[in-house]
Amino acid sequence: IGISADNGDLPVMTLENEPTKPTSVTLFLSSGCNLYCVYCYAASAQRKVTNMTFQTAKAGIDFVCRNAEESGSPDFEVIYHGGGEFTQNWKVFTESVTHARFLERKIGLEVVFFAASNGVFSEKQCQWIIQNLQGMSLSVDGLPEIHDVHRPLSSGGPSSKLVFNTINSFTKADFPYSIRLPVTSDSVDRLPKSIEYLLNHASPTRIVVEPVYNLGRGQ
Repeated sequence: IGISADNGDLPVMTLENEPTKPTSVTLFLSSGCNLYCVYCYAASAQRKVTNMTFQTAKAGIDFVCRNAEESGSPDFEVIYHGGGEFTQNWKVFTESVTHARFLERKIGLEVVFFAASNGVFSEKQCQWIIQNLQGMSLSVDGLPEIHDVHRPLSSGGPSSKLVFNTINSFTKADFPYSIRLPVTSDSVDRLPKSIEYLLNHASPTRIVVEPVYNLGRGQ
């Protein structure tokens, strides 16, 4: 199931077939972002920022944990994703991880954490993520000159140096991460060079190349 900041306090499911018991929840913690990507599918920063409450995050985690326990699953999964950047709601992020760990110890199930992110963290945030999550998908546009045009900071400055600082920290810590490489009409001709650059400057478990979504600022 997926829960956003606008879902209210409880997960809502509408199923047409036999009832299921999902054991994975994706939390969209914030519509705010520290970047202003030119093709943002969610048009972040063009609408009022909404942040998920801890109560909503807790309800989603409790729901899938209970399902896992009732169905005999050995684990449950908590995923953090955008609509913005989940780290912009840092307090709820860390509190929700702590709560899931509490359930893990109390009930005896394993919790698996994963996230999708733009990779713009402080060093303190980066180290917390390394210590508490099992993996991450990073959105990187390949060559720094392409990345900085497509994915500037919300303040207008370049973001590639910050992203590659995160990549270097992940690599040094042997933290597993993949790279999602969005492609646009103005960058597709340089795709081979972008992939070559990433292979020389990063150690991802995989690189996923995707065209930008025809949504939001990507239209």
